[in-house]
Formats: sequence, C-alpha cells, structure tokens
Amino acid sequence: MRTAAGLVGRAEELALLRQSVEMAFTGRPALRIVEGEPGVGKTRLLREIATEASRRGVLVVWGSCLEGDGTPSMWPWEQTLRPILDSLPAALREKWLASEVGGLLESRDDDYAAAPAILDSGAQFRLFEQVVTVVGQASAPRPMLLIVDDLQWADAASLQLFGHLAARLPAGTVIIGALRDRAPTPGSSLSRVLAEASRLPGHRRIRLGPLGLTDVTELIRRETGHDPGAEVARDIHVRTAGNPFFVQELSRLLSDGGWLGDGGASTRAGVPGTVRDVVRDRMTGLDDSAHGLLRIAAVIGRDLDLDLLARAIGVDIADCLERLEPLQALGLLETKPEDPFSWRFAHDLVRESVTETTALQQALQLHLRVADALEHIHADDESVAERLAYHLRGAGPLVDPGRTAKALERAGRRAATKLAFAAAYRNLESASAMPKDFSCCCARLLHARGEPVDVVRAAADEARVRSGERGAHLFARRAERFLADLETQTSVATG
Repeated sequence: MRTAAGLVGRAEELALLRQSVEMAFTGRPALRIVEGEPGVGKTRLLREIATEASRRGVLVVWGSCLEGDGTPSMWPWEQTLRPILDSLPAALREKWLASEVGGLLESRDDDYAAAPAILDSGAQFRLFEQVVTVVGQASAPRPMLLIVDDLQWADAASLQLFGHLAARLPAGTVIIGALRDRAPTPGSSLSRVLAEASRLPGHRRIRLGPLGLTDVTELIRRETGHDPGAEVARDIHVRTAGNPFFVQELSRLLSDGGWLGDGGASTRAGVPGTVRDVVRDRMTGLDDSAHGLLRIAAVIGRDLDLDLLARAIGVDIADCLERLEPLQALGLLETKPEDPFSWRFAHDLVRESVTETTALQQALQLHLRVADALEHIHADDESVAERLAYHLRGAGPLVDPGRTAKALERAGRRAATKLAFAAAYRNLESASAMPKDFSCCCARLLHARGEPVDVVRAAADEARVRSGERGAHLFARRAERFLADLETQTSVATG
C-alpha cells in the first residue's frame, strides 16, 4: 500500500529549480531544461517545483506535448495560453482573444477565409511576438512559472515558439522544458532549439540520472508500505538500474505476489526484466472487456476524453467509469489530482506498452472507432479536425479514401489558421495523395463482414479492375503493402 510521499531524492536538482523561482521573484528570467530517460522522474520533479511555486503565489501554467500526429498543432501553447489570458484583466484578455493569439485558441467562422494562401513567416513571427507580450503582461504583477513537458513530442511550430519565447523571456518569468534524452532520440528540430537555448543567458540544463541504493530503498518503502530487506533492495536496484518508475512497478509486483521479503526475489524466474514487461504482466489478469478498453484508450492518447472513450467502446458514462475502476486499482490509469473525472495513463510507458501489444489489424479498427466517435460528438467542431484526420488516416484501408482526404484537408486548414505551417503542409500533402474518386465499391467491401486480410484483398482486386479510375492504382498499391505487412506479422506470430 502506498504511503504519503514527498519527492524521493533529487535534492540537488530541486534546489536548482528553486533557485530559478527565486530569480523570478527578483525580476530576472530563467530558462531550465530537464532531461533524462523515460521513467526517471522528470514530470514528478516538475510537479514538485510547480506545487511549491504555486504555494508562494507564482502563476504556474503547464503544457504537455503528446505523442502522435493526431495531437493538434501548437497543443502545449493552447494549454498554457488559456490560463495566462485568464489571469489578465478582462479588457486586456478580450483584446488578445481578438488577435492572432485568439485565433490560436479558438476556431472562428472567418478562420479559414483568413488563413494565408501563401505561407507567411512574417505572420508567424507576429504571433510569436504577441505571445512574448502576453507572457510579459501576465508576469508583471507576479512571477510566472511556465512548464512545457515532453518536448520530444512537440510539433515544429510549438518548438519554434518555445525557442522564440526562451530567447525573449520577459522579466520575472521562468520557463522549464522537459524531454526524454532517448527513446526517442531528440530530432533535428528539437536539437536545434536546444542548441540555441544553450547559448542564452540564464540557461541551465539539468540531467536526471538513476536513483542510488538509499533512495531506491526509500521509494520501495513508500510504494509498498513495507521495509524491504537489504538484499531485496539491492536486487531491485540492480534490476531496475535505479529507474524510479521501474522501481515502483517492480516493487509493487513483488509486493502483490508476496515476494518482497524473499532474498533474490527480483531475479527469480518469471519476474519481468523491463518496465514494459512489468506492465504487460499486470495486464494478464484482465478480462477481454478491460483489455479492449485499455487498447482503445491507448489509441486515444495519454490523456483520455471520457465522453470520447465511452462512445468509442459503446457504453454510457456511468458504465465507462465502472470499467475504469479496476484499471485504476492496478495502477494502469489514474485521475488527475485537480479533476477526479479527468483520466490519463499513469505514465507514457504504460500506454506505449499497450500499443506495442496491439495487432496491426486491430489498431486499424480501433482508429476507425475513435474517428467515428469523434465525428458523432464533435460534428462541426474545428478544434478536433487534426485529431479526426489522424485517426481516419490511422484506420487505413478501412475508410473511404475520400472521407480521409476531406478530413486531412480540413486538418491542414485548421493548422494553417494557427500558423503551424509544417503541420498544415503535411496534412495537405497527404490529402493530395489520397485517391478521392475511388470510394464507393471499396468502401462497401471494406465495411463488409469477414477477416481483415480477405476484405482488403477483395478491395485490392477491385482496385486493379478499376485501374482506369484516377487514384485506384494508388489504393491498390497501398492495399497490397497492407496485405504484405499483415501476412508478415501473421507468419511471425505463428512461426
């Protein structure tokens, strides 16, 4: 049983972040980059400093970048700019909502008409400068701590704005960016932003390493409510290499199995060797319904929209909440501290463990269910355009290509209104490659009953017959590649 806990270890790193908050109280800006491997405790450290700063009257705003092309462009800034604007006087807030900043946050009727026909870097620069001004106005009455977590997942425009704001950081503002330094390795856009940031005054880079044996022992005690023996603590420390999330997961597994008091328990046969294996081991006792819910939740993303999840699995909200409870008891899902009805995966590694065990053909079907649910709940809501396009594209040949192309065009326009040019180009380019005219017969086949391989093979055959129709040959090639992937996966699974 978990006990009440403060932060275990990280005294030096927390002291550095406290110094940055002190700088803000004296009117100085500060830039901090926190990096480390997945599960090492970056977000936990940020929560600690955010809680301390908030108690002292600092305006704390938090944005998280999410994995996947389905995340709306500029998502971390949509999250952070809303509370920043809410902190301003009403007249000032209304002024900014009528500007480019407001266009980033709210979809307006004239957005698409106003979207630049030619990509205008000057418009993007003006938006970035407006953000600098807004942050400056909000941090004038009291210090501000602005946190952007999981920068490794940020889209290009979000990274550009992060770099721009970091270079022109207003007085009394602290900005902290956190990222994985592996899995994935930082891409070129992120590496460029980090390199530029490293040359700025007030910059400090903090790397979180593994916990030592003493801290691991304390973490086991807090996680399980029991004092581990010295040998068990050493075994867990060695097995986990001091990764805090792995320590928590493995110690909880051993405690649940009654092995925590056994010397050498963590090296016994059958004890998982990686954090993903631990998560999968915990999932083995779930029934098919719980497995299905977890898989569709993983397709939705780290943060779960309860309405969307319920619609996608075909139940009402009350039933959905009831199904979530055992997953929370297992530590796979959790509610957010500030909102007991906002659900999320306990860690990205949990969600990644679920997606890695989801078969390709099942993932296609899950993406389609999420897309259908999104359209039902948010039929005319442009704010979900990018998410909808992502899921329709993720459903591959199970969707009428014309439907996917239309969604991609809509997503491209939405990204353009936010001046996220790279995302707009990617969506519009993908839309132009879709076989828009090839729809009726394949759509009918793809929604027919039967095994996914048989259905797609029939669609591919039909595409070859209709090869004179524009785009049909493209669909045939895509379907053939899909078939090859499925057959390879099947042979590996049965071999």
